[in-house]
Amino acid sequence: MTRGPSTRTARPYRAVWVPSEVVVDERAVAVAQRAAEMEQAARASLPDDLALWRLAGGRPVVAPVAGRPEELGIVLEAALDPAARRRLGAHYTPDPLAEGLVARALAGHVAPAVGDPACGGGALLLAAARALSARGEAPAAVVSRLWGMDIDAVAVARRGARVRAACRRAGR
Repeated sequence: MTRGPSTRTARPYRAVWVPSEVVVDERAVAVAQRAAEMEQAARASLPDDLALWRLAGGRPVVAPVAGRPEELGIVLEAALDPAARRRLGAHYTPDPLAEGLVARALAGHVAPAVGDPACGGGALLLAAARALSARGEAPAAVVSRLWGMDIDAVAVARRGARVRAACRRAGR
C-alpha cells in the first residue's frame, strides 16, 4: 500500500487573546517573570504593550535579578519538551553563529531592514540589533527596522522582549 504525503501537521503552541478573555501560556509566564526581573535590575523599562505581558496574563511584579537577554531563550527552551521542540522545528541558533551571519549580511549596508521569517527566539534579530546599536544607531531606529515571524507566539513575544532589552542595555 502506498501512502501520499502526510497530512499530519505540527500544532504550534498558541496563546489566544480575545478582548473579553485571556488564555495564558505557561511558557510565557516563565519567560515574562525572568524578563521582568532583568528589567527591574537594569532599571530599564520595557513597553507596557509588550506581547509577552499579554501572553503571560499580565506584567509580573518581581524583585530585581540581574541578567542578560539571552537568558530568556534558556527559560523558554527549558519550558518546551523535546517532542514539542521537534514538532515545532524549534532549534535555536547559537549566539556566535548568529553574530557571524549578521556581520556578513550587514557588511556594506547603511540603515538596513533586517527580517527573519522563522525567527523563533530571535537570535539573528538580537545579533542584528546589537550590531546596529554598536554602530551608534538609536534603539527606536534599530527596533523599527527589525521584523520577525514564527508559528510559536511565545517565541516571537520573547524575541520582542529580548531585542528591546538588548537595545536598552546598549545605553542608547
